[in-house]
Amino acid sequence: MAADIFDSDPRLLASMLELEPSSARVWRAEELSAILSHQMQAEISTDLSALASRSASRRAELERAAADASLATFGGVLRSAQPSLGVLELIKDFAKTHRNQPNSVLPAEIANILYFGAIAAAQLRHGKRITRIDNDAMEKGIRWCAAQPWLDESMRALFAEAEAALPG
Repeated sequence: MAADIFDSDPRLLASMLELEPSSARVWRAEELSAILSHQMQAEISTDLSALASRSASRRAELERAAADASLATFGGVLRSAQPSLGVLELIKDFAKTHRNQPNSVLPAEIANILYFGAIAAAQLRHGKRITRIDNDAMEKGIRWCAAQPWLDESMRALFAEAEAALPG
């Protein structure tokens, strides 16, 4: 028997008729893994230079990090035992911008990983808090990140360390 429109989910039908459909895309785990891998290999100078241009000291920190091959990428900074605190703040700000833009080219899931990754790295490597979100939101975010099955091993290790350092 052929499917009847009257048996369809009304929410699905309504979404098909929207003039401005939701920009939220559902990404598959393998897609998120590939996007994260690409972002971790991306040069920080490309994505962070506009943010760094607002501050001479941040611009200098970004230039120093970008000149060091081991720190020239998002992954290099987030994996570093001594990342620049200023560059971590730039990564956090970059990710925060993309988390809050519905039409961002960076999926919200990846922006969340970068956002909480930078916060975790600053706390773990420098003992500094670079966010104003409350402890509950930070713990929830770190736990969410740690639970993502598509994380690469370096990010999984960072979030496991951050999760272990959470109070309680």
